[in-house]
Amino acid sequence: MDSQSLIGTVLVALGSASGITFTFLKLLGNKILENQFEKSLETFKSKINSKFDRISKIHEKEFELLPILWKNILDVNTSIFVLANNYQKYNDVNSLNNLQLEELYKYEEFSMSEIDRMQKSSDKMTEYIEILYWKKMNVIQKKMQEFDMHYQENKIFLKDDINDIILKLRARYIEAISILENANNNGIIDYSYKSRALHIVENVSPIIDSLSPLIKKRLCFSEAYE
Repeated sequence: MDSQSLIGTVLVALGSASGITFTFLKLLGNKILENQFEKSLETFKSKINSKFDRISKIHEKEFELLPILWKNILDVNTSIFVLANNYQKYNDVNSLNNLQLEELYKYEEFSMSEIDRMQKSSDKMTEYIEILYWKKMNVIQKKMQEFDMHYQENKIFLKDDINDIILKLRARYIEAISILENANNNGIIDYSYKSRALHIVENVSPIIDSLSPLIKKRLCFSEAYE
């Protein structure tokens, strides 16, 4: 029975007792309004809680994502710098005895195939530099792959200002990696290429510096230290 039918039934039952009828209807109307208000309030609370829950989950994802992306960026940056700089020192492997060579292989984590190449080479120094170059290149590619995979899977959770900066860094790193891949041709290293890659890495420092405060803000660093 709806509210109008209920009111009609009460009117018939009470007849001419108008004073009692008015009082009863007033109480009944107030009760109906209260019930409607409570239902509306519950619906509103439910919508607010649902929205807050979605926002909280996005923030939780940011707290998980941003530190990893920051580490990815620093790892890529460092690995490129290690290979691109022209001030690397190499052990004079041609002057090492067998025991010293074995220790060097272990330290550099050479594979059996790399050790075999070294042992068969007439110029161990050239072979040593060649092997190290591509080992470092493999590290760069691995770090870049980790960064790119993590970024592509989670970029939807990033704010636009942070995403724009990461895209700039990513483009610079891809360019530097491409240069380094072409800097070594058949064991001959083109140091002008390496210098170009180094220049790119050195010039991304201001971009990284601009990203740092944005990440700190999203992670509420200032609130954590209050």
